[in-house]
Amino acid sequence: MASSGIPIACYGRHPPTGQAVADGLEPEYDLVHMVCEFDTAKSELPRILTGDTSCIPTSSGVGSNLQRPESERRIPRAVTCGGGIPDEEYKELKEIVHKAVGREIPWYKVYPGDVTKYIPEQERKAESQGPPDGKYIAMFFRDAMKGLQ
Repeated sequence: MASSGIPIACYGRHPPTGQAVADGLEPEYDLVHMVCEFDTAKSELPRILTGDTSCIPTSSGVGSNLQRPESERRIPRAVTCGGGIPDEEYKELKEIVHKAVGREIPWYKVYPGDVTKYIPEQERKAESQGPPDGKYIAMFFRDAMKGLQ
């Protein structure tokens, strides 16, 4: 069942990590739409953030809007970005979205090292071999988004 938490969107490279983050953010947050490719993000994020509920996250397969009929799809109030997203893409995408939406949208980006404090000491060595487990990324975003309504 889809969450009723604060709706958010995500731009990240790995759908399985995005799903783990979505699961870790529930029930307070509802990841309604995830995109994984820059060109898709430039197209889909402005659409969904301006209220186009026909836009669903089919390319990533992650997002609770996939489970909802169009009339019940939710519009994100913020965007999260994964650590694999280059700063140039992040900045360009924020500009594209701002021009399309015409108002400020909260953005949250995780950078290497941001998640370390959430990972138990015994797991840090294993985590250093690749991206952190999505549950730890969710902890970072949960803290970063405190106060989002």
